[in-house]
Amino acid sequence: MGLLLISCTDEIEMVQVHFDSREGSSLDAVGVAKGNRLSEPENPQREGYAFAGWYKESTCSTAWNFTTDVVDADTLLYAKWTPTVQTLRFDANGGDRSMGSLTLATGQEASLPTCAFINSGYVFTGWSTSPDGEREYSDEGRYTMGPVDQTLYALWIPLCSITLDPQGGSGGTTHVIAVLGEPMPPDMDPPQRPGYQFCGYSDQAGSGGTLYYAADMSSVKNWDKSTGSTATLYAQWSPTNLNSSAGGHVFFDKGLYSDGWRYLEAAPVSTQWVAKQWSSAEQFRLVGAADSAIGDGYANTNLIVDELGQDGEYAALLCANLSVEHDGVTYDDWFLPSHDELALMYQVLHQSGLGGFFNTYYWSSSERSSAIAFMDNFSDPTEPLEAAKTYCAHVRAIRAF
Repeated sequence: MGLLLISCTDEIEMVQVHFDSREGSSLDAVGVAKGNRLSEPENPQREGYAFAGWYKESTCSTAWNFTTDVVDADTLLYAKWTPTVQTLRFDANGGDRSMGSLTLATGQEASLPTCAFINSGYVFTGWSTSPDGEREYSDEGRYTMGPVDQTLYALWIPLCSITLDPQGGSGGTTHVIAVLGEPMPPDMDPPQRPGYQFCGYSDQAGSGGTLYYAADMSSVKNWDKSTGSTATLYAQWSPTNLNSSAGGHVFFDKGLYSDGWRYLEAAPVSTQWVAKQWSSAEQFRLVGAADSAIGDGYANTNLIVDELGQDGEYAALLCANLSVEHDGVTYDDWFLPSHDELALMYQVLHQSGLGGFFNTYYWSSSERSSAIAFMDNFSDPTEPLEAAKTYCAHVRAIRAF
């Protein structure tokens, strides 16, 4: 009888080792025979950090020893990283003087030093990571170091030397230095002029223009003229020695009589209308009242009324039909102010607490299109406004004499 011998061998059990590189370059899992040692893999890479070994826990308390440790089950190893040191440099970006650099570890937070650069005719506004970028960090602001060397560029805004022309007045502040995009410098003194009330400073001589200082020398509008290192603002005056002929408020004197008038007068507050349309939707059409300058309100009003007719209670018709009796005389020559005339009413009267205006929207006679006309917000004169002609706003008539 023959004897059959069968040899038996143990089956090799494989386990998996996974690597959590924790924001470093990824490594594939490897298979290891249970009870064997793990071959040390290539080190992962991570920008701004130095690899400090593989650990058994996410807290990186116990390092894996590739010489003595054996793998008995599926295992997850965790990479440990040590921040490397980076350099933060500062660029004057057109300015003068120099600043030392900072040495910071990746992820380290620190306060930026005070800017030591200067730039004649400019003011420093902060730091950016690009020469022509937006402000990312303020002076002495907090900065967190990235994984590589970084340069911060100084940002500059031009200064403007502004002459304050008193336009016949005297005294008060004569020059200010304004920063582009910032409010006008505070705590300035207004000029004086006998027989006139100071109404602020604008960018146009005589009257009108854009108001930058109010009557109390508070900033009405941020400085927004980006061209030129010098500029002039002009005092705006309202005569105080005029008697209002129709019981309202005189708010403009052009200095001489021409075209039959010299002064503009706002109607008495008792005649003011609220919640009136420029026109109804059925009346949407281009009437040609496109002019907006001082002196254009009368012609605009006539064009509007001639085109839209005598029906309804729209703004221009209400003004044209207004009749005011004062001291035994009837005044019926009223009209809806042009856009610039309306703005001047705000500057001269409302800013001085005169005229009984509300902090709300008022219609002008200047139209933008067949369906849109210009108005002013008497609570925020810097807000450019165009509105549908069907919008309901306040109305105040004026007259020229």
